[in-house]
Amino acid sequence: MSAPSGDPAGLTTSLSRQPLLAVLRPRNPQRALAEVELLHAVGWRHVELAWTAPWLPTLIPILRKRCPHTHLGAAGVITSRQLRQVAAAGLSYAFMPIWQPELLLSARDLGVTLVPGVFTPTEVHQARCHGCTMVKLFPATALGLHYWSQLRAPLGPLPACIAAGGLGPETALQWLHMGAVDAVALGQQLFGNLSLDDPVVRQRLGDLVTAANGLQSASRQSVLLGIVAASAKTPELDLPAGSGKGKRVVILGAGIAGLVAAWELSQAGWDCVVLEASGRVGGRNLTVRGGDILQEGALRQKVCFDQDDYLYANLGPARIPHHHRALLGYCKAFDIALEVFTNDNRAALFHNSQGFAGKPVRARHVMTDVRGYVSELLAKAVDRGALDQELTDEDKERILKMLKEFGGLKAERLAYEGSNRAGYQGRDNAGVAGGGEPEAPLDFRELLTSDFWNYKLHFSHFLNQSPTLFQPIGGMDAIPRAFEKRIGHLVRLDCHVQQLRRTNTGVRIVCRNTQGTTEIVEGNFVICTIPTPVLKDIPNDFSSKTRNAIQSIEFNESLKIAFQARRRFWEEDQAIYGGISWTDQDITQIWYPANGYHQEKGVVIGAYIWDREPGLRYARMTGTERLKQALAEGEYLHPGYAAEMECGVSRAWGNVPLQKGAWARKTEEAAAVLREPDGPFYFAGSQITALTAWQEGAVLSAHAALNRIHARSVAD
Repeated sequence: MSAPSGDPAGLTTSLSRQPLLAVLRPRNPQRALAEVELLHAVGWRHVELAWTAPWLPTLIPILRKRCPHTHLGAAGVITSRQLRQVAAAGLSYAFMPIWQPELLLSARDLGVTLVPGVFTPTEVHQARCHGCTMVKLFPATALGLHYWSQLRAPLGPLPACIAAGGLGPETALQWLHMGAVDAVALGQQLFGNLSLDDPVVRQRLGDLVTAANGLQSASRQSVLLGIVAASAKTPELDLPAGSGKGKRVVILGAGIAGLVAAWELSQAGWDCVVLEASGRVGGRNLTVRGGDILQEGALRQKVCFDQDDYLYANLGPARIPHHHRALLGYCKAFDIALEVFTNDNRAALFHNSQGFAGKPVRARHVMTDVRGYVSELLAKAVDRGALDQELTDEDKERILKMLKEFGGLKAERLAYEGSNRAGYQGRDNAGVAGGGEPEAPLDFRELLTSDFWNYKLHFSHFLNQSPTLFQPIGGMDAIPRAFEKRIGHLVRLDCHVQQLRRTNTGVRIVCRNTQGTTEIVEGNFVICTIPTPVLKDIPNDFSSKTRNAIQSIEFNESLKIAFQARRRFWEEDQAIYGGISWTDQDITQIWYPANGYHQEKGVVIGAYIWDREPGLRYARMTGTERLKQALAEGEYLHPGYAAEMECGVSRAWGNVPLQKGAWARKTEEAAAVLREPDGPFYFAGSQITALTAWQEGAVLSAHAALNRIHARSVAD
């Protein structure tokens, strides 16, 4: 029986950002505190303590308070009793030095990430079969630098790997540099025989963090770290292995479409290169965390969030519908962990400035009452014979029964007089004894004059907004980062396309690199994913029909604002766990995080604007003005809202020079033109699909372009 251990601690994601673990075996509490505080001060994020001393459980709360940015774990856990102690102490991950599968089920039940130690190929295979997403290779030095990569050939895709046992600072960096493993664990060699007060120790620890972070970034440029996973095959993609021998494709843009194209081409043996104008991959897939810098034209913002894994904001795409099968296929193939994104929450709020005295009302109250009133009207019309020509007597009897149930009508009068579906007066539920007065019905005419019915009431019924929706654990940028890990060596960042020209054999792309030097990149074909508002200004050899199509596609002026709250007041005060509140003010929506429940703090999307006029108004503001205005508007939904927020950051996509908008407004005729090749030029991106605002559109557009290129290559 398998017992998937999972990764509730998000350790895989956290180690992908800093691939270092400190393993400490302090002799007393004072030494333990001093060592962890020193590591915390120089930026180490992962520290595990050997779970042998009786005083450890009482020390953990002190360590947490003094070192809030350090992820604490336990080492040497080999018994169920130790595992329960670890969970009781509030630690979210632990390591067992041996392969002991019976502990994995217990760890899952306790919500603890348990990483097993492995040594032989059999243990590696068993760990994978038991659902382990990460293992510790121990003792690593006895197995050698190339052991893990050699296992991939016979075993296929492997869990993430931490090398431990016998590694010193220099050898650990070598393992990371060579792409031998995903992370390294270091023990007593961290401090040697030196005093913790010795400046040499602090310098050594700081240098290790800097070097490891740099190597982790550089490793994404190396195919050695790529874990070959199955492609997300769909009926729209058929690119045979070896089909691209001798052919080269130049891909413009390292957003989702460009990354998908590069991955699939490289897997099929094509020569390809990706030219990306910005300094990162992902395009409009943008997750921001504390310390990040956001550049928006002349506006420069530093993200002010605390350094906790759950405190982030997806300022681009933020949800994945369950039927976006191609994108979800890549998530599965690349082991991108997902969690449910709560889109529709009946505990959230509807606010209309002109209705209900300007006070917000619960979504469940609005939805219950609207359904009740509409059911009453239809039931009375049926009962009075207004639909006798359309309904038989049997139909009338059945539809009346249905409407009574559907709308919560009083059976005798066919009247809606309120329902406990809307909640109870003064409390959230029926309580111990039951009963109580349901919320009084909202005034029907006031409901009609509000804008709730416009589309907010049925928002969750739209195909792309209906449950179930997902988000990657730790941020939406887990998707581009997974591609980058595998094909980062194919991507040239800070490479600005200056010209797109035809040649006798294909294409010639003129670009300017970050040093300001002009480069020429040639190929047989181009897949262009550059947003049309940017592409239209780049000199090119497109046909007039293609140029006209590009000129006609405008992008949406979408804007998001994210705030870090000092406490999760929406959960504590109003029992709102995830979901979206609506307002007729410019900010349009407030999103509550669908992660980090019951944590101390949280990141709220305090504005999600996509209508043109409010989008332009906010885009013209300074960063400070945006935050101030969004806080003022949020006060109408949550009195005291501004005082709860510690800081914020915004993104107006129309002001970003390399994007000039968030997604394409639907222009099917122009999109249809760009779905066809223009000589050696092929186009991709959600902008040429019916899914203009969705990553699935980008994926499917890349698949379609690849099929066309393959068919032409075969025909030639």
